Amino acid sequence: MRGAEYIQYTLVYYSGGQRIRRKFSDLKEAIQEGELAAARIASGELAALTFTSEDRAAYFKALELIQDSKKNLVLVASEYMEAVRLLPASATLVEACRDYSNRNSEVKCDLQVPKLAEMYIEYLKKGRRSIRHVQTQKSRTTRFAKAFNCFPKSIQREAIELFLDNLAVSPETRKKEIQAISQFTNWMIRLKYAPKDLAEEIKSLQKPVTKDSQITIWSVDEISEILNNSPKECIPYLVIGAFCGLRPSEILRANWSHITSCGGYFEVIGEKGNKSRRTVPLSEAAKAWLADHKKISGPISPNPRSSKVHKLIKDSINRIRLKENQKEFNWKSNALRHSYGSYRVSIIKNIPQVAYEMGNSSRMIQTHYLHVVTPEEGQRYFSILPKKSDT
Repeated sequence: MRGAEYIQYTLVYYSGGQRIRRKFSDLKEAIQEGELAAARIASGELAALTFTSEDRAAYFKALELIQDSKKNLVLVASEYMEAVRLLPASATLVEACRDYSNRNSEVKCDLQVPKLAEMYIEYLKKGRRSIRHVQTQKSRTTRFAKAFNCFPKSIQREAIELFLDNLAVSPETRKKEIQAISQFTNWMIRLKYAPKDLAEEIKSLQKPVTKDSQITIWSVDEISEILNNSPKECIPYLVIGAFCGLRPSEILRANWSHITSCGGYFEVIGEKGNKSRRTVPLSEAAKAWLADHKKISGPISPNPRSSKVHKLIKDSINRIRLKENQKEFNWKSNALRHSYGSYRVSIIKNIPQVAYEMGNSSRMIQTHYLHVVTPEEGQRYFSILPKKSDT
């Protein structure tokens, strides 16, 4: 090999005050060894420069494995240890990642919560839901979407808890907020925009403890005043509520065609216009009040929003009270329905029958309406008739 020339690379550095000089025939190997030495010197870990050949091989293999991640080895090691600390002792990181991938493999990631909220409201509108239901869901869903401007899979239970806490609402309202979030979440899951385990996160939310609200009813004199002093167009709304016990949302869906052909019952129609869920007998008082207003078809309510109807009634009665220097009249929420249940059960003493007529459970009737009024008051209530006009 006399006369042959060889290229040799020399690496020189100081370790522990000693000059270290190493020679390499391969430039790549020399550079890798130099980078390793420089990194250790910079971090003060000079002792690590005494790597064995096995140590160096492992280090370079690790660099090779993570090169596609575009991350340095320290960051990768840090993330790995943090992930391992979050796992149960019996689980491995690979198992956890595989499980996450299986549960989220079909989840779409092209739409964020605010856009999905818009789509959800349109879905409710097309589903022939009541105006009131859509408005309520829109308000709650939009508020939730503003707080979570992200992909659904990123939503965590702790963040939802914080969102609810910041609302600072009553326990009953908090409960309704959770119900609205749950309905929205289930819709996103059905369309594969959210992982299935998000529903479990919602279920695990701390449920507020609510007390049974005290029901309010109209006295016989109050309902008589309301019926006799309300605008003519509001009378059918009041009658169906006071003498048939329908919910405000059910009255808004009610139509004159829902009175049975025999004229003795009123059919309560479901939220989507499906078959009647129940029939309620029309008392003689109800028939008498409806007689001058009855139509062949068309809505019972003069306005698609119950709040508007209640305002018409309130304003009309207060105009009369003002002239007579009486105290202001205020509307009692759901008092028409509560009055029907209370006075009806006092007369017939048949809890399952009243439960059927009101679309409630027997337990609910027994809890809220039993023994609230006397049978005598019940008889007076269902004997309220229109005043005969002077001729």
